[in-house]
Amino acid sequence: MRGYAIVILMYCATMLGVVAQSATAKPGTVQIRLRLLAFQPSMASEEMYVHDAQAPSGATGTRLPMRTYLNHESATVTLSSRKLILTRSADGGSVKEGTLAETTLPVGCTSAVMVALPAAAGAKHSCLLLTVDDSVKAFPPGTFHVINLSRSAVRIELEKKPWLIPAAKTVQIIDPPVRHGMQCGMKAYVNEGGQWRRFATGLWPHPGKERVIQLLYENPQSKHVQIIAFDDIAPRG
Repeated sequence: MRGYAIVILMYCATMLGVVAQSATAKPGTVQIRLRLLAFQPSMASEEMYVHDAQAPSGATGTRLPMRTYLNHESATVTLSSRKLILTRSADGGSVKEGTLAETTLPVGCTSAVMVALPAAAGAKHSCLLLTVDDSVKAFPPGTFHVINLSRSAVRIELEKKPWLIPAAKTVQIIDPPVRHGMQCGMKAYVNEGGQWRRFATGLWPHPGKERVIQLLYENPQSKHVQIIAFDDIAPRG
């Protein structure tokens, strides 16, 4: 899993920006709406909790299930700082012995999707958290939010129209071109030694009024770049 860890740290270093404090938050605190995604199905769990890193002793965490799809279930967390801790227990004591991950949320972000990635062997915690600003302004409806976690530049072609995604960068494809049936013919290429090699072909359904996160990553075993998608599932009635 080392390939994920190396590049996610590179990527997160670019994700800083200015925080807006919620009008309903207490003085000295911020509120943020969070959703939690599992990079691998084996990581998903109903019992995940986020804790304020500066919460008083004995404070309980907020339940935030880790899903394998981008649903509309979220939790609003009040933080005394932008740093939070992820554990499997609501008990505040779990932050000392059961921490799965910790992260500092980007400034200016009041709604976010956190993607839990497996950390490298021997890392302090078992997960790394990738934060995606979930606001309508930062992530509009009808968008493919393409994040390149690999160490190589990638080119995505939708209906022969190209988008270049440099290593450790994000590109948004808003209202992509489609063919019959609202499908986007997709081809993906990776730059290897100055040459473009095609590594994926398929159809991407147009997001419609929803959003899709597309992660490009380097498989740590094969060393090949792959794609994983998180669809924005509409709530069921």
